[in-house]
Amino acid sequence: MSVINTLVPVIVGGAIGVLGAIAGPPLTHWLNKEADRKKKQAEKLEELIDAIFAYDHWLTDLQNRLVFGISTVVTQSPLSKVVALIAIHFPQFSLVSAEFEYEAKKYVVWMSDKSQKRVAGRPPSEWIEGHQEQYSAYADKREAVLDKIKGYAKSELSTTKP
Repeated sequence: MSVINTLVPVIVGGAIGVLGAIAGPPLTHWLNKEADRKKKQAEKLEELIDAIFAYDHWLTDLQNRLVFGISTVVTQSPLSKVVALIAIHFPQFSLVSAEFEYEAKKYVVWMSDKSQKRVAGRPPSEWIEGHQEQYSAYADKREAVLDKIKGYAKSELSTTKP
């Protein structure tokens, strides 16, 4: 009986060791792969948010140039980066992004119209007429995109699930 009492813990310990050696590497690989996926998603979300705010800044420069005639450096719109990041990495944001793009383009059309009024010598009151409505519609859609991104980050990338 004493031999069995001595062998049982050794056999159980050996079995645990063998199972750990067999299951350990695949489990570690899976856990690392998941952590890497979350890290990449977090980096792409950060890049997307940065592009959205870069586009907002670009629109401000465009408004200064078109509506007020202030000389600014002409650069490429960051909207293409926003669209690309959403198409490739975050298709779940496509609908809210399309609404954001639509309002942004309406805002640019408004700016172009006001630019024509400025160039035609119309009074400044006509240059800014409707600004609050146009900007608010754009800003609301921008915030809707950012809210979706924050919600995704909280639910999918958080280390502690609620």
